[in-house]
Amino acid sequence: NAAFDIWMLGIVLYAMVTAKFPFTGDSVIDDIIACRYQIPSNISPSLKHLLSQIFQPESTRISMVKILYHPWLLCENVSIDSLMLEPV
Repeated sequence: NAAFDIWMLGIVLYAMVTAKFPFTGDSVIDDIIACRYQIPSNISPSLKHLLSQIFQPESTRISMVKILYHPWLLCENVSIDSLMLEPV
């Protein structure tokens, strides 16, 4: 199911950029059903938008084609400095 794959992509993307899972705690099932999650303030507006389009009910979830052309994935309006990673 493509919609499920997109949802899981969102989980992995969120975990990669925040080092946390988007849905945690005692009400995890309710949070998933309601698409309720917290995005840290240090996440770029473009990525926040992409995640908000991924974590939607299946009927309104972004398609894979739209993800591929999303500004965050195309690095539009992203400075080179923000892409530089610090050594681990």
